[in-house]
Amino acid sequence: MEQLGAATGTLTLYDQDTRVVDSTAFSGGPNSPVHSNPIPNGNYTMRLDIRGVLDSSAGLKPDLTPKPFYGVQDIKNFTEEFDTKFNNTWEWGNVRIALNSASDDPEARGQYLHGKERPGDYTHGCISERSEKLLNYLHSLPASTGAVPLQVQ
Repeated sequence: MEQLGAATGTLTLYDQDTRVVDSTAFSGGPNSPVHSNPIPNGNYTMRLDIRGVLDSSAGLKPDLTPKPFYGVQDIKNFTEEFDTKFNNTWEWGNVRIALNSASDDPEARGQYLHGKERPGDYTHGCISERSEKLLNYLHSLPASTGAVPLQVQ
């Protein structure tokens, strides 16, 4: 599937030296004036001990994008304050996990690993995994797992 100029690749989750889950993903694309490139290479952590749900417009910024969240967040569709069903999963899938960076680079902040239902699209400086296979695996781990490291290269 074409991703409008995005970088594509495979996400692989390891438990020590054992491969647990593989999934296809993409990052970037040419249509965003702010985050047109894939996320910067570097080390990130995914905080599985921080859990939440985006289920109302209170969790959205004025431009209708989700407010920052630094852990694992379930994404629900909702009708509050909208005339029709507001479909967050079209852009964000059913779950997103913050990629927390220790980098001072501002481009290495505000990225997520998330699903996406909209076909043939780009993502704004995040990593999008349409199948949500890896996301669902990470989501199923207990909160006591804590921080999971992620290396982007």
